[in-house]
Amino acid sequence: MNKIWMKKMTILCCMFLLAGAAGSWQIAAAQTAAEDKHFITVADQASLAEIKESELVLEKSRNKDVRAFAKRMVHDHRMLIAQMKPFAAKYKVPPPVLLSTGQDAQYSTLTGLSGKEFDKAFIEDAVKDHHEALALFDAELAATTDADLKATVTAGRAVVADHSQMAGTLAQKMGM
Repeated sequence: MNKIWMKKMTILCCMFLLAGAAGSWQIAAAQTAAEDKHFITVADQASLAEIKESELVLEKSRNKDVRAFAKRMVHDHRMLIAQMKPFAAKYKVPPPVLLSTGQDAQYSTLTGLSGKEFDKAFIEDAVKDHHEALALFDAELAATTDADLKATVTAGRAVVADHSQMAGTLAQKMGM
């Protein structure tokens, strides 16, 4: 009787351990999916803001270097949004249509400036925003378990790092 009872207890313990492991895995997967969804939301929102600010630069700036950077920003951030689109659909993230409150305030500040003040404010924002974006991309690379998303984030991070370097170079050139 003791051997049968021991076998039953062993099987029961194994079942509890497996159930616990499965539950932990499901919780971890749900947390990772939520983090992926948050990343997609924030990254797309940031790209929208970069596009809108860069389009404003193309309307207002006369500095050829700032304008060239803005053109590149519009092109690359549209590309980043397009690359994230399949993941936005997979994770049910709606595309951003409006700027966030902070982004809208930043945009409004830019609209009130002109000339060198405008260019300087835009480049300062670009330096800050791309440093923050790099941190966001790095965090997502460390957290995601979605291999396809990780590959897209890796490619996107390279684009953002290039923008960060370009903005820094422009800031130095402008004496900032």
